[in-house]
Amino acid sequence: ISSATALSVTAVGVDPTTVNATAAYCFDFRVSSTGALTATSDSVIITFPDNTDVPTSIPTSGVTVESGGFSDNATAVVVNGQVVSVVVPVDVANSGDVSVTFTTGASIENPSNPSNYTVGLRTSQDGSVTSNPYTISASTTTVSSASVSLSNSTPLVTSNYTISFTSGSKGRMWAANSTIEI
Repeated sequence: ISSATALSVTAVGVDPTTVNATAAYCFDFRVSSTGALTATSDSVIITFPDNTDVPTSIPTSGVTVESGGFSDNATAVVVNGQVVSVVVPVDVANSGDVSVTFTTGASIENPSNPSNYTVGLRTSQDGSVTSNPYTISASTTTVSSASVSLSNSTPLVTSNYTISFTSGSKGRMWAANSTIEI
């Protein structure tokens, strides 16, 4: 493989690939021919899709960085919405191959809609690129029986209906994106 003149994402792995699951994410990429990273000072910045549930904080033990035969937990992890910055714990050479893995201990949940998704990836030395798509597939979940209550049960009188139910274990709903059909 020849040296890359720009950052390039070579693979994205997600396990499991079902909606709403807490998943491990692995990003394999090559930094540019001038994109060397210095341990404890440079960062890898990953922008997850809007429908991915990224926690407000991720422990350093939930992220590993590997390059040049060396692997260690992230030096620091900073979360700002969908953007996660990982301070690398190992040096990365120009045109070096890197793997950043978010374990299930990072508590990232897959999107709630089955589809193809991409991430944005950049480093503190290289500009942003978009990954190849990865697929999140549908899963089966069971909703509890609904209970219905009326504010006024008198016939032919206007009433407010309250419908209560519990979504299944894979039933996370996303504001302005999920629907309930009655």
